[in-house]
Order: sequence, then C-alpha cells, then structure tokens
Amino acid sequence: MTAPAFPDSEARYRSLVEQLPAVTYVAALDASLPASYVSPQIAEFGFTPEAWLADPEFWVKRLHPDDRDRVLAEFERGIAAGGPITCEYRLLDAAGRPRWVKDRAAVLRDAEGRPVAIQGVMLDIEERKRLEAETAHYLAQLQALRRRMETAIEEERRRIAREVHDELGQALTALRLELALLGDGLAADAAATARLAVMDGLIAKTIDSVRRIAYELRPGVLDSLGLLAAIEWQTREFERRSGIRCELALPEREPEVEPARATALFRIFQEVLTNIARHAGATQVDVGVAIAMGNLLIEVDDDGRGFDPSSPEAAESLGLLGMRERAAEFGGLVSLHSEPGRGTRVTLALPLTQPK
Repeated sequence: MTAPAFPDSEARYRSLVEQLPAVTYVAALDASLPASYVSPQIAEFGFTPEAWLADPEFWVKRLHPDDRDRVLAEFERGIAAGGPITCEYRLLDAAGRPRWVKDRAAVLRDAEGRPVAIQGVMLDIEERKRLEAETAHYLAQLQALRRRMETAIEEERRRIAREVHDELGQALTALRLELALLGDGLAADAAATARLAVMDGLIAKTIDSVRRIAYELRPGVLDSLGLLAAIEWQTREFERRSGIRCELALPEREPEVEPARATALFRIFQEVLTNIARHAGATQVDVGVAIAMGNLLIEVDDDGRGFDPSSPEAAESLGLLGMRERAAEFGGLVSLHSEPGRGTRVTLALPLTQPK
C-alpha cells in the first residue's frame, strides 16, 4: 500500500492551499502511513505543523470532549460511505480554549479503490457561532418579552371584561328595572308607555352588546368551565354570527392544561375562525378536538375557496405567522394544507405540558 499523494505536484498544492484563509490537511487512515500534510494556518490555533504531524492522534486529542464521540462517528460514517464529510465541532487550541471549526473532507483512495486518507479543509467559524449564540439569546429575550406582554394583555382583557360585565352590566340592568317601575306609573299614558318600551328595547340590546364585548375580551367560560367549553362556545358564537354551518367533535374528558397554555390554544383557534370568516367564503366548517400522546390536537376544515400556501401573500400572512409563533412558544406546531377551490385545513398540535 502506498502513501496518499497530493494532486498534481506537491509544490503546486502547497502554493495554492497556503493562501487560503483555512487549515488544509491530508491525513492517513492507516496507522502505518504518516500523516501527509497540514498547512501552516494551523498556527492560528497555536500549533506548529510539525507538532500536529508528529502524533497521529493529535487531532483526536484536541477534539472537545463533548463533541469527540459525535465527530468520530460522523467521520467513520463518511469514510464508509466514500465521502464527502461535513462536520462542525469544537477544537481545543494550544491554550485549551474551544474554537468552533467547520471541517469538510473528501476520501482519497489508492489504485485498488481502498480509502487510504482524507483530504480536508478546516474553517474557523468561531465568530459565526458567537453571532449565532448572541442572536439566539436576543430571540429568547424577545420571546420572553412577548410572553410577558401577552400575559399582561390577557390579564388586562380579563380585568376589563369583568368590569364591563359586572359594573356596566349591573348598571344597565338597574336602569332597566327603574324604567319598568316608571312604566308602571305611566300605564295610563299610551304615548309614554310606547316610548318607554322603545327605551327598554334599546337597553336590552345594550346589555346584549355588553355581554358580547365582555366575552370577546375574555370568555368567562374559559376560566370557569375550561378549554373545551370555551371552544364549544366560540364555535357556536362563530356559527351564529357568520351564518356558516359548523360541526364540532370534542373528546369526552377535559384535558389538564395550565391557564397560559389553554389561553394560547383558545386564541389560535379564534384566529383560525376569524381567518375563515374574512377570507374563506365557506359554507361549512368542521372542528375536531382530540387528545393523543400528551398533545391536544385541533383540526379545522372549511369548504371555502382555498389558496396556494406557497404564494408570497400566504408566506407573509401575519395571522398565520402569529399563530405559529404563539404555538412555538409552548412547543406546538401549526400546519396548513390548502388548494385553490378545495378549502383549507389548519391543524394545531400543542403539548399539554411543556416538553423537557
């Protein structure tokens, strides 16, 4: 077996690779063969090419302990498959500091087709990883801020709904009673009685509006009777107001779900129905709720006009983006299937408890 050779001449190879902003190398797979080459750029990690090549296990020893098994397994699979190999990992520099690198390698074969070496390029991606970590940190902060804002909004909705329902509703009810007493005293005056009847009708409509507004702000049934009752109420309310026929299938038992998670589920469901009312042109909506493998599943089908989910308008839909973002905060997914002229199906899957 012969040692792996450089492509073209050695001088030409060195001239090329030593100008690259990366470490290039050729490493033998057979312990009886010397490691062929590592470029001078290895000095960026505090090593000399001579030290790197002197020990066949040098690279393995410098792999971060938490990455070593994964990286060796990936290289083993890549060599068995004949390459190429692409892997990101942490390499410990001469001072013992972890440095992220992206390693891309090809498998070199001898005249009989047997793999004898790998030829690769190690690119320092420490800065990219640092920026990714910072971005992830800022995104986590934004998500936490969003959650706090949504919690505050829901609390404010609950407070306003309670005040509207209790205080304004009670005041209107008292006013209606006073109006009825006034009517008893004016029974002989037909004109006054007629005017009082009109006023009573207006107050009754106002009381209905107050109740509707309070429920839209925060349906009390969600807090008092649970998520399934709230979904049923919202479905029937949607059917009554839109005129779209709805079929609803609910599980027999109420799921155990924390208030914040139940609120997220309910708000996403509301958004789905709102989108149907605004855009679908549907005549029937089928709503199915199920509990499976620790997840609550809500599926909403409409027979409306449908649309192309890959269109730019669909991709930029704030409603869909908002639903997916809200679901993702609780480890859930919102999927959508639609075709022009064939309706739309929206499926929400949300864990009943936060995944670990």
